[in-house]
Amino acid sequence: MLYRVIDRADVPSLVAAFMERYEVVAPVRRGEKYVFEAVSDFDEIALDYPTTIASPKKYFLPATETLFAFDARENAVTDYVDEVRPRVLFGVHACDINGIMNLNSVFNDPRYPDPYYRAHEDATLIVGVSCTPGDTCFCHLMDSEEARPGYDLFLNAIGEAFLVSIGSVTAANILEGACDVREATDADRAGVRDGGRRQFLAAAGKAGDVLMFSTFAKADLELAERTKMQVSRVRMESGERVATLRPTCFLGEAGGAAPITLGGQALLADMGID
Repeated sequence: MLYRVIDRADVPSLVAAFMERYEVVAPVRRGEKYVFEAVSDFDEIALDYPTTIASPKKYFLPATETLFAFDARENAVTDYVDEVRPRVLFGVHACDINGIMNLNSVFNDPRYPDPYYRAHEDATLIVGVSCTPGDTCFCHLMDSEEARPGYDLFLNAIGEAFLVSIGSVTAANILEGACDVREATDADRAGVRDGGRRQFLAAAGKAGDVLMFSTFAKADLELAERTKMQVSRVRMESGERVATLRPTCFLGEAGGAAPITLGGQALLADMGID
């Protein structure tokens, strides 16, 4: 993965550069809620939004779309071809990016690919942005709080700057041309990890004494059974029976369970749990 760092002050220039070639769709405020809509100016964008009323999947899978034309007199079907507008989805959270990846796995299945869906996908760039889950978010239960593939750029907040994860050459070229970029350092990457830990601790604070979350991969079978963790399968490791867990467990009774995330490991260490 290629990383660059830009200042927050450079983000409007990045959006303006995208607007030269693409329709830019971003989260905007509507009353007390937020929605994804086409914007014409950076000032319309609310990058600090909690969640939107609906996900941006409608730009890949419209509610209505003409698929073909039928001539009743000739009893003939004509494929409908529409020019799909190049588009940038800007400010997408990791949970929505993971949701789009799930859609991709269905509509791009090589056994029965959907050409209409693929046309929208090919014409769309995705620029993600990090967030702090709110009280009603459940991304941590679905292992979707982090986007790995599925984006062209991802902006990870580090103070007054963003560590930008680059996922495509097209987006990288626009980033380089629009912003004053610099190479990412180890300190920048550590800043992102620290931010993830703060996010994890914030979620723990909201949950109180018992936190249900998705950062445990496995646990001793006896511990899993005693604490009523959700077990997907059991296997032998070094002569011991180990349970592979579904994305649910209880922090207060986690014991020796093995967390995946750095934030989870650090939190358990603070609590004196190995």
